[in-house]
Amino acid sequence: VGGDTTYVGPFWTTTVLCGLLGGEVYVAETADEEKKIVGCAVWFPPKHSMYDTKEEQDFVLGPLMGSFSPELQEWWGGKFLPQYDVLNDATLGPGVKHASWHLQTIGVDPAYQRKGAARQFIDTVHRNAAAQGETLVLECTTESNVSDLLALCLDFLTIPGSHL
Repeated sequence: VGGDTTYVGPFWTTTVLCGLLGGEVYVAETADEEKKIVGCAVWFPPKHSMYDTKEEQDFVLGPLMGSFSPELQEWWGGKFLPQYDVLNDATLGPGVKHASWHLQTIGVDPAYQRKGAARQFIDTVHRNAAAQGETLVLECTTESNVSDLLALCLDFLTIPGSHL
């Protein structure tokens, strides 16, 4: 709230934990002996959203919300989440996001960008989803994210059922 970045790290941690509990987490690592993780993508399958299971709510969302100030809790539950759901339905169509594989987050260490990790994260899930007749939804939070994802995904944007 108001540009406070205190909760950015804990929020991204909950994203990965929810992905481990109810989605899929992909990592890219260096090929050397160190095996340093340099990228990560968190996907949720159709009919599943982040924080929607009791396990995710109890062990992931609950502790995060408990760390929030009352003001931030009110904003999150009373403003952000309801508006976010309305925006998804208005933009994609009612229920499209929940019926699709959706990319919750993707990131690659700047030193390792433009080497194919992000494309591989997307292509892997796209191939699996297409084989099952399922669609993808890729979420973006900034205009630069939109242009980056468009550059990665132009080859399948014309496939019926793909949403960006």
